[in-house]
Amino acid sequence: ARVVRTFPYRTDPEGWLTPGDYQVFALDVATSAVLQVTSGKGDWGREDGQPAWTPDGRFVLVSGNPAPDAHLKPVQSDLYAWPAAGGGTPRQLTTDDGFENSPVVSPDGKALAYVGWRNRQTSFQRTDVFVATLPASGTVTQDRNLTLKLDRPASQISWRKDGRGVNFLYQDVGISRVGFAPLEGAVSVATPEVGNTRLLLPSSGGSYSTDGTKTVYPSVEADRPASLALWSQGKETILWDMNAAWRAGKSIGKMEEIWTPSSADGRKVHGWILYPPNFDPSKKYPLAMDIHGGPHSDYGPMFSITHQLYAAAGYVTLFTNPRGSIGYGEEFANLINLCYPCQDHDDLMSSMDAVIARGFIDTNRLYIGGGSGGGVLSSWAIGKTNRFAGASVKRPGI
Repeated sequence: ARVVRTFPYRTDPEGWLTPGDYQVFALDVATSAVLQVTSGKGDWGREDGQPAWTPDGRFVLVSGNPAPDAHLKPVQSDLYAWPAAGGGTPRQLTTDDGFENSPVVSPDGKALAYVGWRNRQTSFQRTDVFVATLPASGTVTQDRNLTLKLDRPASQISWRKDGRGVNFLYQDVGISRVGFAPLEGAVSVATPEVGNTRLLLPSSGGSYSTDGTKTVYPSVEADRPASLALWSQGKETILWDMNAAWRAGKSIGKMEEIWTPSSADGRKVHGWILYPPNFDPSKKYPLAMDIHGGPHSDYGPMFSITHQLYAAAGYVTLFTNPRGSIGYGEEFANLINLCYPCQDHDDLMSSMDAVIARGFIDTNRLYIGGGSGGGVLSSWAIGKTNRFAGASVKRPGI
């Protein structure tokens, strides 16, 4: 038996949690001395890409929520400035009703950029890039949303060296892109396609590093894991394709992008078909539909060990982004708010029907599966229809 006295006590990706709060430490690289910067309740820095130092080295900026009832407010987090020397009291920088994290200080130390949202009490709340003057005392009094009109979830922000704007990563129709948000003016695309490094499933993500004119990142590849790529002067150069030799010895089926009107309301549903190697449209194949988790997540046109194994075993593999998925606007993601599962099921079945209509699917061998939110929708589907010969419901959040 396990006695639980804390909440939350378990998460989908981490399993059983060890009670306690995240803390931030500083390591002196010259002496190897370790200094604890934060203390007490707050889960300090847990949601940040990394802590942020002020240019003078006096403060470390992190997000957290030290309120006694923080565990009841999982979507509330503010920014704090902790004395870098340790043992001090933090100064709260933001007080908005919502979530602020991943602070980054401008090169001149005068401005603060961060990722956040204002609490609208919906299941999906888009993260935007905010900037504000970094106050010498007190809290931020006025900030500006630089990515409001983009309508895509933003993350991984970094200041341009001249301090004139912020680079960031955002999800858009199945892939990630690097954007640039100037302090004045419209957002632009700095790098058009960034792949992921998650081999299990083809969710968007990845990371990047840029100096403002050149960017390195994982490339988008459908037939092998991502390569290390460079974007410069409007073109992509592959710096290191570490899987080229492996790919040369494999027979891999093609991937096809599809858009399908949903039977629910005609909205277009984005997806991809991965064909078995040596696919012959005159033959009949089993179909495996894999559903992403989240549910506010996505799939994209990238290599996945899971889907490649399905295809190698002779399955036509279908994966889509039904309503609720990110990268298609906040309104599309919130179509499942207070209605989940709901018409996302119709989106999935419409995509499957569109593939079946092509004539090469054995309708007696239809399979469905997914993990987490994908497990929820898989269990929902087999409760609504008997068309499937088998289902894989993995770690559903029910």
